[in-house]
Amino acid sequence: MREIVELTKTLIRFKTRTPDTDELHHCARYIQAWLDRYDVVYHRQDVAGIPSIWALPHTGRTKILLVTHFDVVNGPDTLFVPVEKDGMLYGRGAVDDKYAVALSLVLFKNTLAALRRQSGGQADMSFGILITGDEERRTRRRPRTSRGNAATHSKRADGDDSGTPLQGRQDPFSGSPGKNGP
Repeated sequence: MREIVELTKTLIRFKTRTPDTDELHHCARYIQAWLDRYDVVYHRQDVAGIPSIWALPHTGRTKILLVTHFDVVNGPDTLFVPVEKDGMLYGRGAVDDKYAVALSLVLFKNTLAALRRQSGGQADMSFGILITGDEERRTRRRPRTSRGNAATHSKRADGDDSGTPLQGRQDPFSGSPGKNGP
Protein backbone atom coordinates (compact mmCIF):
# COMPACT_ATOMS: atom_id res chain seq x y z
CA MET A 1 0.00 0.00 0.00
CA ARG A 2 2.83 2.40 0.85
CA GLU A 3 4.27 1.97 -2.66
CA ILE A 4 0.96 3.08 -4.19
CA VAL A 5 0.74 6.12 -1.91
CA GLU A 6 4.32 7.18 -2.63
CA LEU A 7 3.87 6.74 -6.40
CA THR A 8 0.61 8.71 -6.25
CA LYS A 9 2.41 11.52 -4.39
CA THR A 10 5.09 11.60 -7.09
CA LEU A 11 2.44 11.77 -9.82
CA ILE A 12 0.56 14.55 -8.02
CA ARG A 13 3.71 16.70 -8.18
CA PHE A 14 3.49 16.75 -11.99
CA LYS A 15 1.43 19.79 -12.99
CA THR A 16 -0.34 17.88 -15.75
CA ARG A 17 -3.14 20.36 -16.12
CA THR A 18 -4.86 20.80 -19.41
CA PRO A 19 -3.56 22.13 -21.78
CA ASP A 20 0.10 22.03 -20.55
CA THR A 21 1.39 19.40 -22.98
CA ASP A 22 5.03 19.87 -21.88
CA GLU A 23 4.20 18.67 -18.36
CA LEU A 24 2.05 15.83 -19.78
CA HIS A 25 5.08 14.60 -21.74
CA HIS A 26 7.32 14.99 -18.69
CA CYS A 27 4.92 12.83 -16.65
CA ALA A 28 4.65 10.28 -19.47
CA ARG A 29 8.45 9.98 -19.57
CA TYR A 30 8.45 9.38 -15.80
CA ILE A 31 5.87 6.59 -16.23
CA GLN A 32 7.95 5.09 -19.04
CA ALA A 33 11.09 5.14 -16.88
CA TRP A 34 9.13 3.49 -14.06
CA LEU A 35 7.99 0.72 -16.43
CA ASP A 36 11.54 0.33 -17.79
CA ARG A 37 12.83 -0.20 -14.24
CA TYR A 38 10.65 -3.32 -13.97
CA ASP A 39 11.28 -4.56 -17.54
CA VAL A 40 7.67 -4.05 -18.59
CA VAL A 41 7.10 -4.04 -22.34
CA TYR A 42 4.91 -1.07 -23.17
CA HIS A 43 4.01 1.17 -26.07
CA ARG A 44 3.57 4.91 -26.24
CA GLN A 45 1.53 6.79 -28.78
CA ASP A 46 0.96 10.52 -28.98
CA VAL A 47 -2.40 11.47 -30.48
CA ALA A 48 -2.94 15.17 -31.20
CA GLY A 49 0.22 15.81 -29.16
CA ILE A 50 -1.12 14.01 -26.07
CA PRO A 51 0.73 10.92 -24.78
CA SER A 52 -0.83 7.56 -23.97
CA ILE A 53 1.05 4.51 -22.70
CA TRP A 54 -0.14 0.94 -22.57
CA ALA A 55 1.19 -2.44 -21.54
CA LEU A 56 -0.55 -5.60 -22.65
CA PRO A 57 0.12 -9.30 -22.76
CA HIS A 58 2.45 -9.91 -25.72
CA THR A 59 -0.48 -11.12 -27.82
CA GLY A 60 -1.57 -7.48 -28.01
CA ARG A 61 -5.04 -8.41 -26.79
CA THR A 62 -6.65 -8.66 -23.38
CA LYS A 63 -10.13 -9.16 -21.99
CA ILE A 64 -9.48 -6.76 -19.12
CA LEU A 65 -7.99 -3.31 -19.67
CA LEU A 66 -7.48 -0.96 -16.75
CA VAL A 67 -7.88 2.57 -18.14
CA THR A 68 -6.58 5.55 -16.17
CA HIS A 69 -5.40 9.09 -16.84
CA PHE A 70 -2.78 11.44 -15.47
CA ASP A 71 -4.07 14.78 -16.75
CA VAL A 72 -6.02 16.96 -14.34
CA VAL A 73 -8.18 20.06 -14.46
CA ASN A 74 -6.49 23.38 -13.92
CA GLY A 75 -5.77 24.60 -10.42
CA PRO A 76 -3.27 26.61 -8.38
CA ASP A 77 0.28 25.30 -7.89
CA THR A 78 -0.46 24.59 -4.22
CA LEU A 79 -2.72 21.70 -5.28
CA PHE A 80 0.31 19.93 -6.79
CA VAL A 81 1.94 19.52 -3.40
CA PRO A 82 0.71 16.21 -1.95
CA VAL A 83 -0.32 16.27 1.70
CA GLU A 84 -0.99 13.28 3.94
CA LYS A 85 -3.21 14.06 6.90
CA ASP A 86 -5.15 11.72 9.18
CA GLY A 87 -4.61 8.76 6.85
CA MET A 88 -5.82 10.68 3.79
CA LEU A 89 -3.87 11.88 0.75
CA TYR A 90 -4.71 15.30 -0.67
CA GLY A 91 -3.56 16.93 -3.90
CA ARG A 92 -4.63 17.43 -7.52
CA GLY A 93 -5.24 13.98 -8.94
CA ALA A 94 -5.35 12.16 -5.58
CA VAL A 95 -8.90 11.04 -6.40
CA ASP A 96 -9.18 11.73 -10.14
CA ASP A 97 -7.13 9.90 -11.34
CA LYS A 98 -3.46 9.73 -10.44
CA TYR A 99 -4.15 7.26 -7.62
CA ALA A 100 -5.57 4.90 -10.26
CA VAL A 101 -2.46 5.33 -12.42
CA ALA A 102 -0.30 4.35 -9.42
CA LEU A 103 -2.59 1.46 -8.51
CA SER A 104 -2.62 0.12 -12.10
CA LEU A 105 1.17 0.40 -12.42
CA VAL A 106 1.88 -1.35 -9.11
CA LEU A 107 -0.72 -4.06 -9.78
CA PHE A 108 0.75 -4.74 -13.22
CA LYS A 109 4.32 -4.81 -11.85
CA ASN A 110 3.45 -7.10 -8.92
CA THR A 111 1.42 -9.49 -11.08
CA LEU A 112 4.23 -9.65 -13.63
CA ALA A 113 6.79 -10.30 -10.86
CA ALA A 114 4.67 -13.18 -9.51
CA LEU A 115 4.39 -14.67 -13.00
CA ARG A 116 8.15 -14.39 -13.51
CA ARG A 117 8.78 -16.25 -10.24
CA GLN A 118 6.71 -19.09 -11.74
CA SER A 119 8.69 -19.03 -15.03
CA GLY A 120 5.99 -17.00 -16.77
CA GLY A 121 6.08 -13.53 -18.20
CA GLN A 122 4.14 -10.68 -19.69
CA ALA A 123 2.58 -12.97 -22.28
CA ASP A 124 0.79 -14.67 -19.38
CA MET A 125 -0.76 -11.48 -17.98
CA SER A 126 -4.54 -11.64 -17.60
CA PHE A 127 -5.00 -7.87 -17.97
CA GLY A 128 -3.45 -4.81 -19.52
CA ILE A 129 -3.18 -1.14 -18.64
CA LEU A 130 -3.82 2.02 -20.65
CA ILE A 131 -2.68 5.30 -19.14
CA THR A 132 -3.64 8.41 -21.07
CA GLY A 133 -3.07 12.13 -20.78
CA ASP A 134 -6.28 13.23 -22.48
CA GLU A 135 -9.26 12.44 -20.25
CA GLU A 136 -9.76 16.03 -19.12
CA ARG A 137 -9.34 17.40 -22.64
CA ARG A 138 -12.33 17.74 -24.91
CA THR A 139 -10.95 15.52 -27.67
CA ARG A 140 -12.56 12.53 -29.31
CA ARG A 141 -9.27 11.03 -30.44
CA ARG A 142 -8.07 8.12 -28.33
CA PRO A 143 -5.32 5.60 -28.93
CA ARG A 144 -6.24 2.18 -30.23
CA THR A 145 -5.07 -0.47 -27.80
CA SER A 146 -5.10 -3.45 -30.14
CA ARG A 147 -5.69 -3.99 -33.80
CA GLY A 148 -9.34 -3.28 -34.45
CA ASN A 149 -10.30 -2.64 -30.81
CA ALA A 150 -10.44 0.96 -29.66
CA ALA A 151 -10.05 2.09 -26.07
CA THR A 152 -13.33 2.76 -24.32
CA HIS A 153 -14.17 4.75 -21.24
CA SER A 154 -17.22 4.58 -19.02
CA LYS A 155 -17.91 8.22 -19.84
CA ARG A 156 -16.51 9.93 -22.89
CA ALA A 157 -15.04 13.41 -22.80
CA ASP A 158 -17.99 14.66 -24.85
CA GLY A 159 -20.39 13.57 -22.08
CA ASP A 160 -21.71 10.48 -23.85
CA ASP A 161 -21.68 7.60 -21.35
CA SER A 162 -23.09 5.02 -23.77
CA GLY A 163 -19.82 3.06 -23.79
CA THR A 164 -19.35 3.66 -27.51
CA PRO A 165 -15.66 3.16 -28.37
CA LEU A 166 -13.53 6.15 -29.20
CA GLN A 167 -11.12 5.36 -32.00
CA GLY A 168 -7.71 6.81 -32.74
CA ARG A 169 -6.46 7.39 -36.25
CA GLN A 170 -3.34 5.22 -36.16
CA ASP A 171 -2.56 1.62 -35.41
CA PRO A 172 -1.14 1.60 -31.85
CA PHE A 173 1.86 -0.45 -32.78
CA SER A 174 3.09 2.28 -35.10
CA GLY A 175 3.76 4.38 -31.97
CA SER A 176 7.08 4.38 -30.17
CA PRO A 177 7.65 1.19 -28.20
CA GLY A 178 9.21 0.90 -24.78
CA LYS A 179 12.75 -0.30 -24.36
CA ASN A 180 11.70 -3.93 -24.74
CA GLY A 181 8.97 -3.33 -27.34
CA PRO A 182 9.09 -4.51 -30.95
